[in-house]
Amino acid sequence: VEVVASEALAEITKRTSLLTSSIGGGPAGDIIFLFTEDITGENP
Repeated sequence: VEVVASEALAEITKRTSLLTSSIGGGPAGDIIFLFTEDITGENP
């Protein structure tokens, strides 16, 4: 799931047995992709 509200991703993750991957969708996914900019706080 890419660039959705974290609340929406949390609801999707709760309602499905599939693994969810978060790319810019907050920490609610089963798998969270982080990029250097995310880790260092360089994203506006």
